[in-house]
Amino acid sequence: SLNGTYTGHTFSDRAVQLIRDHEVDQPLFLYLALHNTHAPVESPPEYCGLYDHNQTKQNMYYGQVTFVDHTVANISEMLHVKKLWKNTLFIWTTDKCENQSLS
Repeated sequence: SLNGTYTGHTFSDRAVQLIRDHEVDQPLFLYLALHNTHAPVESPPEYCGLYDHNQTKQNMYYGQVTFVDHTVANISEMLHVKKLWKNTLFIWTTDKCENQSLS
């Protein structure tokens, strides 16, 4: 977080705003590289609070993943609202994460 603001909110909100304000008759290229499932392992309380694992960092990590899910849902929804979805190529990729140590 920066100054008490979870940066994931900043990036997610800005992506949704760009789509909302976009002129639909113009092409749009949007690249969003989410960092939420990487170190540092932290997530807003409303996301990590959804989980009750016995390790706090595990709850934080699950919260990070849930935040990414919500971000993708919000962006997809705005693309539908703006009637851009049917002409969208949406690519979601990830780096490989094996046995990430959360302790």
